[in-house]
Amino acid sequence: MKVQTPLTPGFKPPSGCALGYGQAVTADINPRDSWRAAKDFRLHIAVESAKRAFIESVKLAGGEL
Repeated sequence: MKVQTPLTPGFKPPSGCALGYGQAVTADINPRDSWRAAKDFRLHIAVESAKRAFIESVKLAGGEL
């Protein structure tokens, strides 16, 4: 039996891993609220950006999502 690690080509991270990674970003930031963009919108953008970055990095490393 072959054990898959994050460095194994074709590695599949656990389901929901990207979402969890994106949500972890909210613990590190405290966006302001302004007339240009609401605080909730800024949080949403940060979570989406982190999720997309995670997914792209997994793909570039040879993994699958």
